[in-house]
Amino acid sequence: MKTLSQRLASNKLRVVILIVSTFLLQSCDNPFSIALHDPIAPAPGDQVTYSLEMMDGEAPKNVRLYERVTTLKVKDLHFMGFHFQLLLPIPGQEVLLRTWTNPSLGTLSYTRPNKMPGSSMITYRFEITQHDNAIGRHEVTYAGRDYPLAEDAVPIYVTGDTANTYDIVFIPDTDITNLADFRTHCRKNIREAFFDEQTTRMFRHSFNFYMNRQTGHATDYDNTSTDGYHQVPSNDARIGFAEGRVLMHQNNLRNYAMGSLYSTEMQNRGTILHESGHSLFGLADEYDGAPHWQADVLPNNWDSKSDAEADLPPFSVPIIM
Repeated sequence: MKTLSQRLASNKLRVVILIVSTFLLQSCDNPFSIALHDPIAPAPGDQVTYSLEMMDGEAPKNVRLYERVTTLKVKDLHFMGFHFQLLLPIPGQEVLLRTWTNPSLGTLSYTRPNKMPGSSMITYRFEITQHDNAIGRHEVTYAGRDYPLAEDAVPIYVTGDTANTYDIVFIPDTDITNLADFRTHCRKNIREAFFDEQTTRMFRHSFNFYMNRQTGHATDYDNTSTDGYHQVPSNDARIGFAEGRVLMHQNNLRNYAMGSLYSTEMQNRGTILHESGHSLFGLADEYDGAPHWQADVLPNNWDSKSDAEADLPPFSVPIIM
């Protein structure tokens, strides 16, 4: 699994690159914007609305919205008693849906005129042209709830290759009584948690999100001696690629992480970010009374003051004003 520590372990100087990259992202993303669609996991026949939130910075010269619909076919293969399914995407032509000229800062919205087709995957792209003709882009791919690989998680917000992003799968808990609410909170956890917290929002193009259709079961940390630990969904082997497998439940529990598997109330934005800090980024608890540990690489807690002081020089980055 790709923890932050593992990604930076081979060269601590990459910390400098991370800081410089953050500065460049802040400088070049003008206006600062977030692309999203609703519903996040549409069913065939649903109307889908694309939105671009331009939050601050300079209003652009124009914004263009493009879309490509890819039809998904599945071929069944049988070999030596095993059954395989091969996904065959048939991409369509990219089309220009809408152009906004000299838009003000705020939210641009467009509802696609055609309803969500069955067995398909759609890529939409906002292209933002600044007054100096610099161009920024947001490209997002999503599939419908009838995604034809039944044992796979449904891609609901994909921005890049899985090798270069954090992949997060939202898993419905067995205690969820309304899956429409679960899907709503999948979208809200993207926009109101990951894309709202300042640091993860800055790297919003580094996250892919998926929705599982099989259920898992979260247990309360204080009751693990009687209830056992988190129970994975039946298709867990098919979602093992993800750095984060999130059991989203509706009952109030004391949540915890087990490697890449962790739990959260589906409506609690703070908890999903807190547990993601453990699972995705290898961070230890910092609050009083919590179990603390010192990570081997790039710790956020230290066992002693001397350990912290010893790490100070390699972690220090000169700030030039």
